[in-house]
Amino acid sequence: MTFVMAFAAPSFAGTPVSGEKHIFKNGEEIVIHVKGEDELSETYVIDADGSIQMPLIGRVNVTSQNGANIENKIEAALKDGYLKNPEVSVSYFAPPPAPVKAVTKAEVTQKHETKSTKAAVQAPKVSKNDIPSVPKDAIFVLGAVKNPGVYPFGGDLSHLLHAVALAGGYTDDANQSRFEIIRKTEKVYYRGMQDSGTYGLKPGDIIIIQAR
Repeated sequence: MTFVMAFAAPSFAGTPVSGEKHIFKNGEEIVIHVKGEDELSETYVIDADGSIQMPLIGRVNVTSQNGANIENKIEAALKDGYLKNPEVSVSYFAPPPAPVKAVTKAEVTQKHETKSTKAAVQAPKVSKNDIPSVPKDAIFVLGAVKNPGVYPFGGDLSHLLHAVALAGGYTDDANQSRFEIIRKTEKVYYRGMQDSGTYGLKPGDIIIIQAR
């Protein structure tokens, strides 16, 4: 019997691995091995129609199927008048792992300095010039709230969560567990971070809701 073998040139992508659970796709290389049948064992490139052309059994659809199903399909075709008990295995060339980039000491130092600089920008030293004017009987709410502005102090406005509600609630990017408070005490301004929404407020406070 004379037949023509249609297959791709051997791949140099590496050692093939088991394709039992791998789902094959068009244009991919698939390695077919038939035990004891070297002329049937080859590496094929899956055609645009999702099939490969094998000796004896012709075209075999393999796209969108895992290796186990393809093995069963080829074994069944070979049993149909060609081989008594064919043993077929299917494998593929897994992509190589991405190379790990070496990190130099200079890059680590630069990253640390950048992080430190960012932290310094987020928490600058407070001076009188940095503080917006706030009436003595009001508070100023700004940052990640929907309606930042100055609001009268009094009534139910006793802690941080009241101030957030008064300012329209949080924005989508708000860090709901971090509040920054700027307060004037005996002509000295200080800044502190609080993680409790029940922290008590005083007239003249500036509340900054941090973003994530």
